[in-house]
Amino acid sequence: MLALARSVTSPPLLAPADVLEMRANVRAFLWYQWQIEMDEAVDELQAFAEQSGLVADIGQDAVQAIIAAPFDRYRERAAAVEQKRAEAWERRQIMLDQAAEAERDKRYRTAKSTIDAFWFVVRENNPDNLSAWLAARPRDAAHLHQIWKEKCSTLNR
Repeated sequence: MLALARSVTSPPLLAPADVLEMRANVRAFLWYQWQIEMDEAVDELQAFAEQSGLVADIGQDAVQAIIAAPFDRYRERAAAVEQKRAEAWERRQIMLDQAAEAERDKRYRTAKSTIDAFWFVVRENNPDNLSAWLAARPRDAAHLHQIWKEKCSTLNR
């Protein structure tokens, strides 16, 4: 019976602050993994701090700092992961938009009326007007330039 009394009164293997820190790390991980709610995690840690006398020894602010530290690390990690997901989603959307635009451009043909209007603007012999007209029709500009080069090459023969 005396041996049992000695083992009960022996000093703890770890200081209560160290135990709280380890428990806070575990509870924060469980919270990060959606296994427990925040209030459930924190309430249990606060109860341990009060029962172990840690609040009286180091104060409530220090206890809260120990509890909050691992949760803050996981919040930062979650924010970084979310940022990477958002960037990946944005890159995917850009690629899909570019692919869709390329597909539309493959099927796009410059209308005959646009080609006729192009020649009308060219005959005006006003480079500024021609530049502005082509700038307003970016999908047609490359095709119209090709037509222009073909016309010029046949005139120079």
